[in-house]
Amino acid sequence: MNVDALLDLVQRLLSAAQHPDVSSVERYDGAAKGVVVTYRSGAKVFFAGAAGKPRTEPAGLGDDLGPWKFRRNYAMRMLLDVLEVARPAGLSGWRTVAIEKVDVKPGGIELVTDSGPMVLHVTSGGPMILDSDPADFAGWRVPDGIVVS
Repeated sequence: MNVDALLDLVQRLLSAAQHPDVSSVERYDGAAKGVVVTYRSGAKVFFAGAAGKPRTEPAGLGDDLGPWKFRRNYAMRMLLDVLEVARPAGLSGWRTVAIEKVDVKPGGIELVTDSGPMVLHVTSGGPMILDSDPADFAGWRVPDGIVVS
């Protein structure tokens, strides 16, 4: 699996998750390639294909995902949860990781593809206001039966 195929898969998975606060999930290409998740407020989370083969080490996400306005950790949790439900072909494992030279931990998600591990660097941006209450989504779960090819 190459980075384009992985990013296409991530875009389909995050779209299939149907999170009520997500307004769009789109691919972007250019100097960097990735997937952007846009929330109703305009806040964004970016899953970018990490350049080269960055050095990583396991870094747990933990139970406390931090303030809702910084949606990065929540988006990583959403992707991990949808991966657990969908179990897509071509991926045999995934974990959150610290990425060398990235101060935030975890800094991304490592996915073990049929052609080796690939790392997505996860960042956030856009309006950083507390525009919705995460308690509004406490009952939300990834839909059962997601099949993404």
